[in-house]
Amino acid sequence: MKIHTSSHLVRPEYLNHHGTLYAGTSVDWMVEAAFSAVAQEHGIPDELVCLKIEEMVYKQPVESGDIFIISSTIARASGSSIVVHVEATTQMSRLSCVEGYITFVTWDAQSRISKPHRLSLDEAADARESEIRAGANKFKHK
Repeated sequence: MKIHTSSHLVRPEYLNHHGTLYAGTSVDWMVEAAFSAVAQEHGIPDELVCLKIEEMVYKQPVESGDIFIISSTIARASGSSIVVHVEATTQMSRLSCVEGYITFVTWDAQSRISKPHRLSLDEAADARESEIRAGANKFKHK
């Protein structure tokens, strides 16, 4: 399982009225990280569009000044859809603070018709990877 990582400094302008990271900003960063991962694996970014944010669970608040670290992994690849598992931790706590799945589809940009991708996944290497893939199997698209 290849894990792609990205990180962001949580600055005051990214905070909500509770003084913690605004959920909209975290989703924005996580979709970007997931797209980056799938684009690197697929190799043709122009063929990818985000279809759906499947699930996003917030577990811990994120404070200003912390580093928001996102790990993205291809969890399911079938037909024209690719499901990416995203999980964010923080530099200070090292705890999982947000976790979810984001689905992308491959399409022909000219005709706007979905098309099969070239990705295939190997066998899960460990229990965590099996758990992530099982979670992704809930999200099946054409």
